[in-house]
Amino acid sequence: LKETIRSTIQSIYAVGVIVGLIILPIGDIVGRRVSFINSFIIGIYGLIMLIIGIYLNNSILMLIGSFSCGLYECGLARLGFLLTCESCSEKLTEKGILIQFSFWGIT
Repeated sequence: LKETIRSTIQSIYAVGVIVGLIILPIGDIVGRRVSFINSFIIGIYGLIMLIIGIYLNNSILMLIGSFSCGLYECGLARLGFLLTCESCSEKLTEKGILIQFSFWGIT
């Protein structure tokens, strides 16, 4: 049972990323600043839930925290990519995207 809960907590992160891919394009409607702020709030909330869940040994809190961290990762990665594309000149855009993707590969 303990291994099942552990694998579920690890898998729910990926579910959070997938849900984030579906939900977070709303940033184009409400604005990217609002999306960034919401992503950070969700990420901080998820991290706090993970820490409390680990401390109290509560798998429900860990599931919620892991899902929230997945949403945060998706929002930050997508919006970071867009900001890289829009902030750099055309010559630097390709290099900026390559550098950003290389950091994703390291983590």
